[in-house]
Amino acid sequence: MDFWLIRNGEKAGPLPDYEIRSKIEAGDLGPDDPVWSEGMTEWRPLKTVALFSEFFDRPEVRPDSEPRSFSLPPPLPQKPAVYRRFWARWFDLIGYGTLWWLGMWAAGNDLKVLLTSPWLLMLHLVPWFLMETMMIHHFGTTPGKALLNLSVMNADGSRLSYGQSLTRSFRVLFAGIGFGMSLISPICQLVSWFIVRRIGATLWDRAGGHRVNAGPLHPLKVSALVIGLFIALEVHGSLVVPIQVELLSKDHPWLKEAYEKSKR
Repeated sequence: MDFWLIRNGEKAGPLPDYEIRSKIEAGDLGPDDPVWSEGMTEWRPLKTVALFSEFFDRPEVRPDSEPRSFSLPPPLPQKPAVYRRFWARWFDLIGYGTLWWLGMWAAGNDLKVLLTSPWLLMLHLVPWFLMETMMIHHFGTTPGKALLNLSVMNADGSRLSYGQSLTRSFRVLFAGIGFGMSLISPICQLVSWFIVRRIGATLWDRAGGHRVNAGPLHPLKVSALVIGLFIALEVHGSLVVPIQVELLSKDHPWLKEAYEKSKR
């Protein structure tokens, strides 16, 4: 949630709520500093806003009295790690897609027929998101996220329930990648990128009250991700791309010629 402040007679903002909390912790804001956010009818002192009142209600511990316990505020959100999340997501999707097409080919299916079925192209990602649901529920991560040291948790640090994980996965399928459809998916990803940069979280994590934790990167794991992605793209390219080029070259003859030149 974004807030505006009045400092030294001037309005400042918008600032996300976690930045306001950070300023309170640092002593830059006091209980009577006025703030306003969308939905408020008037400017209000910080101490009267539910999100921040706990910072000003903490009991004071005196030397001659016994210490009294109180709950700590929730940890400040981490940076959203946008690029890490992007590569983790597409490592998972490309890896799954490569195994899926490889399985279809090994089972003797005609890939050209499969590639001309719009329903199959749209729904073939559904099994992956069901698998992702189980992995996030049980382990808090996926292969791509694990290699880039990312994990998905609730705001209180607990693992997502099965229902929460399922809801999150299908929100990503719809809003995050647009069912993987070639025209819609880039638009969904671009919109998601701007939203993360603006509010510090994706829509699906904001709606579910989840957070993605980013730990330090490990060079060997990053190398494994790069090598795995390269292998997956090579296999996918040898199985599917020639057929796609053949299908598209019926309407765009130049495409086949450009593809043949790129192979030389």
